[in-house]
Amino acid sequence: MTAIYHTRLTDSREHLISSSARLLAGAVDAAPDAEALALQLLDFMPHPVNHTAMWSGVECVEPGNILTKGSRGNYSTRRWWHPPSPTRTLHDAREDVRRELIAAVELRTGMGPNFAADLSGGLDSTPICHLAGRSGRQFVARTVASRDAADQDMEWAAKAASSIPGLVHLKIPAENVPLYYSELDAPVAPTDEPATTLLEAGRQFVGLKEVSSNAETLLTGVGGDHLFTPPFALLRTALQTQPAPALKRIRQASLQNGWRLRDVLASARPIDYPTWIDRCKNTLDRRPSLGAHALDWDSPPHLPAWATSNARDAVISALEAASRHATPLSQDRGQHADQYMIHHGTRIARVLNEGAFFHHAIRFEHPYFDDRLIESCMQIRPLERSDPWNFKPVIKSAMQGIIHPAMQLRQDKGAGSVDKYAGLANNRQRISDQIENSLLAEMGLIDVSRLKSEIDGAPQIAVLTEQLDATLATEKWLRTAL
Repeated sequence: MTAIYHTRLTDSREHLISSSARLLAGAVDAAPDAEALALQLLDFMPHPVNHTAMWSGVECVEPGNILTKGSRGNYSTRRWWHPPSPTRTLHDAREDVRRELIAAVELRTGMGPNFAADLSGGLDSTPICHLAGRSGRQFVARTVASRDAADQDMEWAAKAASSIPGLVHLKIPAENVPLYYSELDAPVAPTDEPATTLLEAGRQFVGLKEVSSNAETLLTGVGGDHLFTPPFALLRTALQTQPAPALKRIRQASLQNGWRLRDVLASARPIDYPTWIDRCKNTLDRRPSLGAHALDWDSPPHLPAWATSNARDAVISALEAASRHATPLSQDRGQHADQYMIHHGTRIARVLNEGAFFHHAIRFEHPYFDDRLIESCMQIRPLERSDPWNFKPVIKSAMQGIIHPAMQLRQDKGAGSVDKYAGLANNRQRISDQIENSLLAEMGLIDVSRLKSEIDGAPQIAVLTEQLDATLATEKWLRTAL
């Protein structure tokens, strides 16, 4: 999960290289980059602009690439890692998944400092806790309750906790969990880039004061969604090798999601990646119908209504530049999307880690992002990595005999949308206050008046909060960076 950044010293051919973009920016007195800030306003940043460093003159080495120094002192990057071919059956690959996940957890629990773990009750954190229980050591497992009466996570967590040796169950009542947007004025960790997790430190880290009093690390289930709910575009990969069953699966998923089948199938038509990137600039203000890009390279990015023409021009400039040299993470769309999901997840995890250490001096550990475990999942055939009628079949199969048998029956997870909408309803004024003296507005990137009117009107809450979160997170990051 470590990111690598580099920059050239002023009036010199020498480069500085670091895992911290902030450190490099300070060394060369770099300022936050306006184009990078504009890109952060998007609801989704496609590859490769998602690896744009936040400071002028600082560059990020893309994951899977290596930075090399030439004989003349010049620096360049080249790709060294490629995903495995998804050709193995789940039956054949599940032992690899099992072995690598066991090894990843044992590495973090076998010896060394005291550890704790998250236990949400879902199919990601629960296997981690079961494997941690095999260490023979006592550990605290944190479960955070939800205000949603339909959320069953706490029940599932309690059921799992009762069968895990050494587990001390810390239950956080829902009333102790801050609503979304209720702590916008709280200090945030200085990070290399914005992330929406910056907005909810109070929620993310609730109970950590108690946990960190007796543990130096906390194991999370972050990454499980990225591995075990793979991108829909992998079905385009399956269309080439198993067309009949792949088409059946696409029909099933279209029915489940309310997509028009013809739109979904149309999104599978060939288009090279540079052309796709270039076309994204034409749809920044339009949202397509549901499913219209299900088998495409990805969904085109969108700017919020409050983005200014300056922001739009900066995003268009970045997309045009990317289209001139961009290559996909894989020529196969499914494998491209698969890698993108992992990159996005590890990016969020890095910010989460920085925040946890900043606020509570505890390190988060994410076993699901170990490279060998990722590879063992990526090699499974697309039609067997997901199933519309069986939630997360890979982890269920790999953990048979380890997790509580009842977990094999679970078909969903808690969503947290109740807290999200309640937070927006209760904190509209707090949000308005937060953006009143916006630095993004001073840079000419957002229109504060338009943003306030959108918050007050908000016909589509889910779309609004998605775009609002990106803007607020970028604003908070900018205030910390300056």
